[in-house]
Amino acid sequence: MTKPKSSGVCPICGKTLQLVAKHLQEIHWVSNATERAILNNLATGRTVIPPGPCPVTGCLPHILNLDKHLKGHKDLTQAGVERQRAHAKRDVAMAALERLWASNPQPPMADRRRPQSQVDTEQLESSSSSADSSEEAEVEEEERWTSKNGKILWSATNNQTLRYIPAARGLVPGPTQYAAARIRDPITSFSLLLTAEIIQHILAVTNLHGRREITGWRDLDVEELQAYMGLIIWPVFTGQKMNQLSEPVE
Repeated sequence: MTKPKSSGVCPICGKTLQLVAKHLQEIHWVSNATERAILNNLATGRTVIPPGPCPVTGCLPHILNLDKHLKGHKDLTQAGVERQRAHAKRDVAMAALERLWASNPQPPMADRRRPQSQVDTEQLESSSSSADSSEEAEVEEEERWTSKNGKILWSATNNQTLRYIPAARGLVPGPTQYAAARIRDPITSFSLLLTAEIIQHILAVTNLHGRREITGWRDLDVEELQAYMGLIIWPVFTGQKMNQLSEPVE
């Protein structure tokens, strides 16, 4: 029998989820499997703490089993033990991410070396304790809605809800927080404006019309269409006129 997935707190956005690894890949674009495993273990409390010093000031310099050692600290409350354990696991995960980053991995890591500081340590503590004590039940079924005639089906999306940050006054508006959290390079920036579905639709209609109207029409491919759309967008950012596009792009 397959072991059910345990819930965890995403170390990037702080959401409590059933499928953290899937969320990291689809929402935060963490494509590197090793990076995703490190973050998933941190989120679900499975990060293994290696032998090392006790984090409590003035305690032993070398501990083999920190979990067992912390439980024996009579000067710490249960909450204090969980806090020290969460900090230790977080430090281990951060060190692993730093080592991975230094190795120049392929595929490359997401554009972040450490989870956002906004995620409360208490959330990671509760995640760690729940993972150690018991596993969650089966993943809930995806919520769906059907139209009255039964022909249209809607389902909930997995889009994350980002914390609202009021815009600063007197400044020129920049990218939205939603966009900034998802842009890693020009390609991902481009995909926020024209999604893969939109590109495929434009491509299909363009080639269909071309074959109908032009003899010997050669179908465009995705790269050609993206290049063409990029040339249309380019003057908006550079201030060039359309008739200047024949000149070399600096």
